[in-house]
Amino acid sequence: MAAKALWCHSDLAKHHGALGETNFSYTRHTADFQGKMSSVNPASLLKLRYVALKKVALWLLGLYVAIPFIIKLCPSIQAKLVFLNFVRMPYFIDLRRPQDQGLNHTLNFYLQPEDGVNIGVWHTVPEAFWREAQGKDQQWFEDALASTHPVILYLHGNAGTRGGDHRVQLYKVLSSLGYHVVAFDYRVLPQTLSEISPNEIYRNLPGFDWFFLDAITANDIRFASDENVNHISCPVLILHAEDDTVVPFHLGKKLYEIAASSKSLRGHKVHFIPFPKTLGYRHKYIYRSPELPHILRLKPAVMSSTSQKHRDFVAEPMGDKPVTALSGIGEVLGKKLEEQGFDKAYVVLGQFLILRKDDDLFIDWLKDACGANSKQALLCYSCLKEWCDAFL
Repeated sequence: MAAKALWCHSDLAKHHGALGETNFSYTRHTADFQGKMSSVNPASLLKLRYVALKKVALWLLGLYVAIPFIIKLCPSIQAKLVFLNFVRMPYFIDLRRPQDQGLNHTLNFYLQPEDGVNIGVWHTVPEAFWREAQGKDQQWFEDALASTHPVILYLHGNAGTRGGDHRVQLYKVLSSLGYHVVAFDYRVLPQTLSEISPNEIYRNLPGFDWFFLDAITANDIRFASDENVNHISCPVLILHAEDDTVVPFHLGKKLYEIAASSKSLRGHKVHFIPFPKTLGYRHKYIYRSPELPHILRLKPAVMSSTSQKHRDFVAEPMGDKPVTALSGIGEVLGKKLEEQGFDKAYVVLGQFLILRKDDDLFIDWLKDACGANSKQALLCYSCLKEWCDAFL
């Protein structure tokens, strides 16, 4: 034991000796380095740093200036930057599994418009079908489209995929309101790591219009909504946030004004609903609005009513018109209302005002009073509200 202990102490002593030599060597080299650094002129160091930063700044400036010229001279690049169909954000989701995004009543499938081209599609059924949709195949989802629930074909904006979070949240809102939602992506090019548009980077650059807007217009690369709206004949609903920095609010108003005066839309409802900038909805967060469900429940029924009956009623004073003059109230419902003393339109108007023009209260009352369905009640509510806006 004594011999073993002696060997351990001896070995420990050698270890400490080696460590001491190492410490001495490290201290000596550190001192030499500090001595050399102290002999370098601080002004020289600052100059070297200045030269390096200047080179970097000049390189970045050159790149910043070169990009507009490249875009100006290359129409193919212009198209890619405008439509951004190569941006595949978000990156880390499996579009084959919509249930991972909380869409448990959604089917993923693919369309082949031509050989070698696959277009990804999501079909989300109304929330009421949630349980029934579990484990169903594509045929079941196709058959579900034959239900009385409306179908919304969702064509998302440029950049990103059908799996973008703000889009997924909107699908959920629409589904909760009883809509089918069919959303699909566009033909794509390889991925990129950026979703930043030159429009955002160069907006304040002198000559922005000449470099970007004029070049894009000259090559007929644009979203010509102001022209296309003159070639459609269906109801139009425009929702726009005042603090949208991607599509400025004044352009939404301009589009509404063009649509409202379009000959092709004559006889169709055109609505524009703004959202104040204080709400912070910006370009893609309107789905957060607590008013959105009300808007989407009311407007489709209202907008689908292009009858002369509705237009005649809201175009002049009510006078002594019968209850059947109200939009949504036919002979059967009119007779039931007459039996309860609501024989004139102004009597129903009185009930409308008693209920403080509240849509839910009035619709529930009309359903109970005469057995109107949701669409008929919405049409009547809209007719009275629009009349009140014009004459009261």
